[in-house]
Amino acid sequence: MRTPKLRFAPVLLGCLSLLSAGCAMNRPPVQSADAAWDTYKGRLAEQCSAKHLENLPPEKFHDIAMDYYISTDTQIQQLIDFDAKKACGKDSGIECFNTGFVQASQQAGSLPEFVKQVCSTKS
Repeated sequence: MRTPKLRFAPVLLGCLSLLSAGCAMNRPPVQSADAAWDTYKGRLAEQCSAKHLENLPPEKFHDIAMDYYISTDTQIQQLIDFDAKKACGKDSGIECFNTGFVQASQQAGSLPEFVKQVCSTKS
């Protein structure tokens, strides 16, 4: 019995690594926590007429973020998971998650869609 030759494996691995590097290069740099919140609030001001949404209680923001997270596709969920964990480090809690979520959503390019969901929320 002959074993199959893996002559295409190095080429395939090279292509996959270039593809993943290209995907990472297309993402914007991670913003600082303050800059991410400023970007979020700027989008909110552009997209919403409800100014009261700027200062949602952290628990309400977290609920909206989790609803959004569940509704997204697996790739966006993975990006948010990765970026939020990186942003929070060993910290935990709702406010850390919220900040990591905003940073990750900006990084993943899904912040405008999330803001639309926030805008449609009743206070």
